[in-house]
Amino acid sequence: MMLSARPRPVRVVSRVVSSSASSTAVRVPNRAFCAQRRQMGGRASSNLLSAAAAPSAALSAAACIVTTTVGNGVSNGAIAFMMRHRKKLAKLGRPADQRKALMRSLTTELLRYGRIKTTQAKAKAMRKPVDHMITLAKRGTDWDMVQAMAYLYDKQLVKSLFEAVPDRYSDREGGYTRIYKTMPRRGDNAPMAIIELV
Repeated sequence: MMLSARPRPVRVVSRVVSSSASSTAVRVPNRAFCAQRRQMGGRASSNLLSAAAAPSAALSAAACIVTTTVGNGVSNGAIAFMMRHRKKLAKLGRPADQRKALMRSLTTELLRYGRIKTTQAKAKAMRKPVDHMITLAKRGTDWDMVQAMAYLYDKQLVKSLFEAVPDRYSDREGGYTRIYKTMPRRGDNAPMAIIELV
């Protein structure tokens, strides 16, 4: 069974080249191509090749050359939707300052209690700062403690973290958290999860 494919976008360019060798090439806009492109919402199909190949009456002595470009690199006037390549930051529906404060508070609470329940998106977003705080505590330098105190809200928690972490995670290089999916939240049906320290 063969499926019919959607016509790929085609760009038709009419170049009129005079019969004399001394003259230069002149680009002529193709009215039939532009009209069909407007009707199709920015796309043009290859059935215009025959219409574009016919030169105008004023240029009957010249030869009309039609070139087409199909596939990548075609600018056919359609609306482009950009993809989220290499954009790993979860926006969480908040501006940057509120998002940073939320991550700081969630990280502080997870390191204090060892296990919290939140939405799946927040749980996935807070893995990176939690791993970073534990890595700082494993190194244990003075500058690492300054960085941890600047990020976490509880200063006493930082001191206890720097005392307990090197023994607990000495044989583990990253991946200090585990996420369990739970039942959706009652009320708005938001997907929930439990994130805990390994």
